[in-house]
Formats: sequence, structure tokens, C-alpha cells
Amino acid sequence: MIDAHLLRVFSFQLHKVIRSQPALCISVSLASVFCVVAMIAFASANTAAIASEALNRTLTVQGARKSNPQEAPPVLQETLRPFNSAQVLQVLSNVALETNLPLAEVTFSLEAGAAQPYLRYRAAFTATGTYSTIRRFVDQVHSSVGDVSLDAFSCTRKNIQDTTLACDLAFSAFYRKDGSN
Repeated sequence: MIDAHLLRVFSFQLHKVIRSQPALCISVSLASVFCVVAMIAFASANTAAIASEALNRTLTVQGARKSNPQEAPPVLQETLRPFNSAQVLQVLSNVALETNLPLAEVTFSLEAGAAQPYLRYRAAFTATGTYSTIRRFVDQVHSSVGDVSLDAFSCTRKNIQDTTLACDLAFSAFYRKDGSN
């Protein structure tokens, strides 16, 4: 009932202002419309400038490749490292020790699809610690492993005051297919 009453009071006051000062209401309305149009124009101009800059960078890179074909980027297979499952486990263990972050329920899986020109080695685990510790762990894994992506990051905590998080993380590391296991 309070909401309906407040709505009636607001409606009454709005009608009262519109009747008593129509010029003010029209100018406020026009100013609001002008602000919305200006924000839309600014956003579209900014988007167009970003797209233009990206296109120019792409054309510059493509032009450089055409003018000097010997400097073309290497093929995906040549840039990825050979697969070594022990190295991934060692890096995760070392980073966990360095950041003092205990890992639990660690699972690994290797995906070698015929359509993919690479191997995808997934590591999933639960880590328990503060947000800054988990963040530092993720940053160090990215800098230590190389061709790795963070696929999933989901955290929970017991209550709102608790600073300790239990996070489920999943990483994928990418390797050449011709590497040894």
C-alpha cells in the first residue's frame, strides 16, 4: 500500500509542476533528450575510431607480410612447445608452493582431436586461499606455462565476512601434436 500511495503522491506533484511551470518542464525534457543523443553519438564515434584503428593495424601487418614474405609469422605447430605432462604437473606444484596455495582434487585430461592442429591438456582443481593469493597463483601459472588459458574460475565462501575462498579452477595448456608424452 505504501508504494501505491507514494506513486499517487509523485504523480500529483509531477502534474502540479507541469501545470505551474510548463516551460521549465519542456526545457528539462529537451536537455535530457540532448544528453542521451550526445552520449549515443560519442559512443558510436568512439566505437568507429576503435574499429578504424584496428583495421589500420590489420592492414599495416598484412602489408608488411606481403612486402616481406620471409617475416611471415610461424605456423601454429612451430610456435607451440612439445607436450610434456610431467612439466605441467611440476609447474603447477611449484607455483602452488611459491604462492602457498593448497590444491585439492587435481584432475588432468588430454584432448587430441583430429581436427585440431594441437594438443589440449586440461588441468582442473580446487584451491583454497584468499583472493589475492589465488590471483597471484593464476598470474604465475600464466607466466610460467606459456600457452595456457584459464577456462573456468568459480569461487565460494562460507559467509560474507570470511576472506578464505574455495575456488574451482580449470586451465588448458596447448602443445604440438608431434611432442613426446
